[in-house]
Amino acid sequence: MQDEYVKTFAKIHIDDDRKMEMRKALEMEMASVRKPAKRTHLGTGAKIGIAAAALAVSVGGLLAFPPTRNVIAASVRSLFKIVVPDDATDVIEQVNSGREERVIPTDDVSESEAEEMLAIVASQDAEEDNYLESVIVSADYYTDPDLNELANYYAQQGYSILDLQKDSIFLDYEHEFDTRDWYSEGFFLTFQIGDNATSRFGTIMAFKATEDQLDGFLKNKLDLINYEREEHGQSTVAFDELWTKSTDDEGNIVYKGSWTGPEPEMKILPSDSARFMAFEVTYDTDTQIVTCYIEEGGGIG
Repeated sequence: MQDEYVKTFAKIHIDDDRKMEMRKALEMEMASVRKPAKRTHLGTGAKIGIAAAALAVSVGGLLAFPPTRNVIAASVRSLFKIVVPDDATDVIEQVNSGREERVIPTDDVSESEAEEMLAIVASQDAEEDNYLESVIVSADYYTDPDLNELANYYAQQGYSILDLQKDSIFLDYEHEFDTRDWYSEGFFLTFQIGDNATSRFGTIMAFKATEDQLDGFLKNKLDLINYEREEHGQSTVAFDELWTKSTDDEGNIVYKGSWTGPEPEMKILPSDSARFMAFEVTYDTDTQIVTCYIEEGGGIG
């Protein structure tokens, strides 16, 4: 949506100083409506990791969790599970709350320009609704017992379960960087971490894959990171330069990788910072389940 705002603002005949005032006012409004994010109360063992999430939506919200949550968590046998950060809020809650709280700056533009901006926003809302309706599934959607347990683990905490295959049909969000042959089935959940003014975005993925498919997944993400590096004037890196391989205490294979772009040449707002992506991928060779954490943030505006 930000891209469409930029295009629309470019058409509006007001000086740059006034446009900047409008931008600052919008961010101040976002900061003033900060809400406490949803709490999982699952401790601080979150594993931080991978980026390139499927959604980049603005959001906020507060959910309560059923008292049976700890029982459900305990039922996830020996499967490795990523703990959601304490200050994370589910993407659906964020979409709804973000729409209620947003301010569209139409006061200082002509009636036709205001109508165009509102039409852009309405169109984007409809696209988001269509996307979410197409990809959200129930936790019991998965016949694989391990994926089913993991999906229920997150669903019982209030997170929406989005199917990888349905997502790939609806939206090819990584284009040539994602061949979609790196899993047999799986899901993801995505959330905002922190408040609207200083947030970053996280995604947790869980999918079934062979070791060859896992290698393909890692290569796809390498291609994505190298694309970002080139876009930011940085040299590309090889597989072993991005991914560090290790083994955790349970014998799972772990890959970690991260990237940080250059600091912006001009920072205007407190939220303006270097773009970053961070990845952590864990592979259980016994169950052939891949779990990965995706986190990204930074940028301008």
